[in-house]
Amino acid sequence: MSKIGLMAFATAFLLTGFSYAAEKIAFTCSGTMSIRPNAAKSAVNTSLVIDLDNGVVTGDIGWCGSPCSFFSMTQVTETRIEFEAQNEQGIMDRTTGSLSVTDEVDGYERWTMYDATCKPAEKSGGSYHPG
Repeated sequence: MSKIGLMAFATAFLLTGFSYAAEKIAFTCSGTMSIRPNAAKSAVNTSLVIDLDNGVVTGDIGWCGSPCSFFSMTQVTETRIEFEAQNEQGIMDRTTGSLSVTDEVDGYERWTMYDATCKPAEKSGGSYHPG
């Protein structure tokens, strides 16, 4: 991530930090998805919305797929957000934008791992109020 991009990301999160602004923050994320046990990797481009007021993360990532991924935040610190839903756990680094989500499927000997980097979504003309 460029120095300017990293500064914009950090600023977006610091502005919402512990003040818990009412606005949701939308992110675009890109990286890889791997499915075990065969570890086949594929590119993934997705989006997430962080809603600090309601303590939820929503997005097109996770075992149930788009658009049903809805996570409850379990811990929010100055540097990271942790969230989970059923058999899924995720961590987003608030400084770097690093995202890791793991899906473990009960009854199946496989799991999915998402490793991505997220940045604030571009605003398109006018007022921006994501999902």
